[in-house]
Amino acid sequence: MKSFISILLGVLLSAPFSHAIGRSGNGKIADGFSAFTAEVPNNFPIWQQDGANLMLENPGVFNFNDLGPILQPEFIWLNEFRTTYREQENLARQQLHDFFVDKGFRVLALEDPCIEAFIVENESAITAVTSWGGGKGLVVVAQNYAGLEDSIIGILQSIKLNQGACSWK
Repeated sequence: MKSFISILLGVLLSAPFSHAIGRSGNGKIADGFSAFTAEVPNNFPIWQQDGANLMLENPGVFNFNDLGPILQPEFIWLNEFRTTYREQENLARQQLHDFFVDKGFRVLALEDPCIEAFIVENESAITAVTSWGGGKGLVVVAQNYAGLEDSIIGILQSIKLNQGACSWK
């Protein structure tokens, strides 16, 4: 749990408040700087903006522990790539790939060939990172609960870049 809180605090505290991923309507998110839209799973009906972060909430999912079923909310946090990974925003594509693979991330293949995507999980959190160069991209962090990795991958698979958004050097 400590590592999940550390990751979440790192994402939240690293975000400037001038740009933000936000809701664009019809179950979609959008970001002007990174120039993209993406779909959010229907089972996350609650959206809360917190500065540059967008938090999605599924208010109740039955999980099981030693005592039996419990109703537990699920959360997904979204942030811009450049606010979470400032030091890496100007890396070339191969350098970025090497950076994340060296940190233990798995490479994800997405439909759009411009998008580099990576995912890593530990016992408490799942972190997914995408970039299409020039500091543009999306970072997604969630609790490591059954089914949330599929929700995260669904968000990433739905990313649609605006024309001219691909910014690799």
